[in-house]
Amino acid sequence: LGGSAAIVTGGRRGIGKAISIFSSLAGVRGVAFDAAYCASKPALVGFARALALKYRKHRPVVAALCPGFVESEMTQRTIRGVMRRQDLDEVQARQRIASRSIAGRILPAEEIAQAVALLGALNFDAARALAERGGYPIVGSPELQSGEVP
Repeated sequence: LGGSAAIVTGGRRGIGKAISIFSSLAGVRGVAFDAAYCASKPALVGFARALALKYRKHRPVVAALCPGFVESEMTQRTIRGVMRRQDLDEVQARQRIASRSIAGRILPAEEIAQAVALLGALNFDAARALAERGGYPIVGSPELQSGEVP
């Protein structure tokens, strides 16, 4: 999940029921020392919102998932960098990274996949609840909005 991707589920005539786009919490909040990464992620949030508006008459749900740290090679590289720069062991560096997350943990990739599956099933309440437990927003179609973006 380090890169950006879109998953289209269900639907007919080339328009899916749900389009899930992977952005990042950095796309709505920013992160120190990572300006290039942070510059690309709001574009994905805007893309999701634009698609939701453009295709609303076809009623697909368009969602940009914006999680913090997810178990991935990218997060492992970040942990190794923290180990080097701050002279920490892996457990300490992992704890430091996890503490930066709103949820206080590094999210398992399976949890993000579950949110995508819930969106594909049009189960918005469950998808929002899962995202809230993970400490990240889902942004896009109006039916996904549950409050302020952190």
